[in-house]
Amino acid sequence: MSGDTLELLKVLKFLGASEIAGGALILLGGIVAPNIPLWYQIASLLMGSYSIAAGIWTWKNRPIGYWLSLLLQAVQLFQIVTSTFLIKPTVGIHASVFIWTNGGFSISPGFSGTLGIWGAGHGEYPGLWLNLLAFASVYLLFLVIKSTAKATSEGQSQQQPVSLA
Repeated sequence: MSGDTLELLKVLKFLGASEIAGGALILLGGIVAPNIPLWYQIASLLMGSYSIAAGIWTWKNRPIGYWLSLLLQAVQLFQIVTSTFLIKPTVGIHASVFIWTNGGFSISPGFSGTLGIWGAGHGEYPGLWLNLLAFASVYLLFLVIKSTAKATSEGQSQQQPVSLA
């Protein structure tokens, strides 16, 4: 196994672990948060379980995990804030660039697990956020899926660690 492949596997394990921990935070928030609507509890259960499943299968280097993680990371790419609502789903580690309509700009690294769906009155300026780590993860997962598909078409086992070479 080449050094590049070993490094890639470390990154995928880190991504998987981040998704597992973020999913656990979402589940916990849906259970212990006071006075949240039933739909939010159900959404927390679904999103948290999905995140944990994606993380486990990505950790285990399974192609289904790559696809699940790709979708999970794609959902986190853009976070939208308007005067009436905020959609800011984050699962695991993130680093976002915020561009506010009032001319503000910031970079926010962190770790969280939240559906991030709020109505009016959240007290933030409208803006658009780009999660840079989700963007990098989508790109990496796309390369891994492409490489896995190529290896499969050449008759290699899907259970083999992937290489981007």
